[in-house]
Amino acid sequence: MNNKFEIKGSLVEVIVPHKKSGEQFTFTLDVDDLKIIQSKASWGMDKNKTSAVANFRQEGKACKITMHRLLTDVKNINFADKDRFNLRRENLVASTTRKRRRESGVYLKGNDISVSGDTLYMQINNPTASGTVLIDRADRELISQYTWNINPVNGYVQTRIRKGREHSTPLYMHRLLMGACKGDSQVDHIDRNRLNNKRSNLRFVTWSENQLNKGLGRDNTLGFRGVCLTKDFTFRAQLKVMNKTLAKTFKTFEEAKAQRIAWEKEHEIPHL
Repeated sequence: MNNKFEIKGSLVEVIVPHKKSGEQFTFTLDVDDLKIIQSKASWGMDKNKTSAVANFRQEGKACKITMHRLLTDVKNINFADKDRFNLRRENLVASTTRKRRRESGVYLKGNDISVSGDTLYMQINNPTASGTVLIDRADRELISQYTWNINPVNGYVQTRIRKGREHSTPLYMHRLLMGACKGDSQVDHIDRNRLNNKRSNLRFVTWSENQLNKGLGRDNTLGFRGVCLTKDFTFRAQLKVMNKTLAKTFKTFEEAKAQRIAWEKEHEIPHL
């Protein structure tokens, strides 16, 4: 070991330098552990200046290990007196905290869930959106793998799957429950309540079918789906069927409404 050290009774102080700054840090160990740390050529401080680290090669691969890991052979250590430079055995305590991880490496916090009959009630309280999500009790194991929130823009229940440290993609609960993959048909909420994710309320639909089950648009001031007021103050009835748009303009709202209903009956589309 190339590091300087000084034995003081039953303790030994080891000087560990920080390569970039030139600072020197003193670690205190039990004297009986001196031989263990001397098994490594030299010790240096990590970039955060919190731990002593040794670099070595094992089976041809470059490896590194912290001093407290070498002494205890335990990955997660707590320091009893909160002093990371005190490496006496009595100060090193194995961490008993177990943290669940996703495959992406993100820690899970979970959601508050209550049960009534065959239904789970998941309470989501976020600064941007809150509400109670309904889920089948049988799906608890599947949805409990993630922490869920409500997307404040579209109102869907979602989580995020991390890809690396900086990138993530949304995963929507209703698509997860239906086993929908990218490129599959859309999943529709039959009652239009995006927080009701019971399987009886979910169904696969085409884009056109999904559009038919949408609520009134934000710009619809007439309160009737498929009829809008034009700029020249006439009433326009319209309906999109199989990528074809049917449209006709009338002088009165009643005429436009009647036409929309007639088209729905002609094409066997239930009025929603």
